[in-house]
Amino acid sequence: MDKPPSIFEVVKRFDTEEKCIEHFERIRWPNGLVCPKCESKRVFRYKTKGKTGKMRHLYQCVDCKYNYSVTVGTVFHDSHLALTKWFLAIYLICSAKKGVSAKQLQRQLSTSYKTAWYMAHRIRLAMSEDEEFCEKFAGICEVDETYVGGRRKGPRGRGAANKIPVVGIKERTSGKIRMQAVKNVKASTLAGFIRNHARLGSEIHTDDFRSYLWLDASEFVHNAVNHSEKKYVKAGNIHTNGIENVWSLFKRAITGVFHKVSAKYLPLYLNEFAFRFNNREQFNMLDEVLKTSF
Repeated sequence: MDKPPSIFEVVKRFDTEEKCIEHFERIRWPNGLVCPKCESKRVFRYKTKGKTGKMRHLYQCVDCKYNYSVTVGTVFHDSHLALTKWFLAIYLICSAKKGVSAKQLQRQLSTSYKTAWYMAHRIRLAMSEDEEFCEKFAGICEVDETYVGGRRKGPRGRGAANKIPVVGIKERTSGKIRMQAVKNVKASTLAGFIRNHARLGSEIHTDDFRSYLWLDASEFVHNAVNHSEKKYVKAGNIHTNGIENVWSLFKRAITGVFHKVSAKYLPLYLNEFAFRFNNREQFNMLDEVLKTSF
């Protein structure tokens, strides 16, 4: 079985801007150059010097005269950073099981902290799924919620008023997950999340939290394990251990790598974590991110 590329292979393969542009061009326009404005295929390449004297690799549409670069309409758009650094940043974020902090990117890419932070969030944006085109999970799905952030003294778990609730679902067959930060863990909130991500008739496994009781008379098959009685697996392989393991890994990432995450940007970190988890078997995750960057 082929192994994912090492950092030495990535640096050697994408050591110039021209190599990065050529690779990204093949991913973005696999059937030949296309104008992003009028979709004409009558496009030609040319080079010119920018305001700083740096050579720019551009394209021009013969039909609408539109001039553009390979990064137009992508998460790299309007960035003066070389694609060599963008590619390496994507590789570092994807190859680290718990992610990479902006401070670490700053040191490894030799940029300012502000630039590293900007790059990390742009890459996380590329890792987000479009809910309108997401295929719903089927079969046995584990659903659970957790709470992120907050260091003030007070109740923990479901009684914590200073933490952000996050609900997640894991399809047992594929092992894929989806996570979402929510305002509360009321039955109506959890019902909306489950219906958005699970097909009708799916078997939903939860714990004995009362906000899941509606599932007993729903369009889903519901099985619950009673955690309040210290029971974690029920006869018939009924459990939520899979999604709980996801929470464990995600919280270790926050504690050990990011240290703290604000409510404003938490959805981006959830996107990153879910994308990396769902594509963990992919040979080249760098290309997977590049495919979703435009």
